[in-house]
Amino acid sequence: MAAIISISVDQGSNLTVNIPITDAITKAPVDLTGATARAQVRPTYGAPNVLIDASTTNGKLTISGNTVTWEISPADTANEHYAATDDSSIACVYDIKVTLGAQTFTPASGKFTVNRAVTR
Repeated sequence: MAAIISISVDQGSNLTVNIPITDAITKAPVDLTGATARAQVRPTYGAPNVLIDASTTNGKLTISGNTVTWEISPADTANEHYAATDDSSIACVYDIKVTLGAQTFTPASGKFTVNRAVTR
């Protein structure tokens, strides 16, 4: 089962999120050598539009040892989809999928909040 981790980022800012992967039973670090990862942010779980698409392929996710690191850039949250409301924050959802050999698992998922910015 995925760890529920809430992510909150200020619009137009950088944020680094580190997700350490450990064995669910032994709590030992999992060696992620050769693994790939992908993460998506969407407005809701069933939404067809992707607001952020991060992966080890596009370089927004990196893997070292047992940790998946997500580098969220100012451009990721400057998306026009976040400007569709006057709310002070935009609540979205995300998950991260890791593929290691023939196994794919979801180490983290949850709320992804973009705190709206005035200065651009």
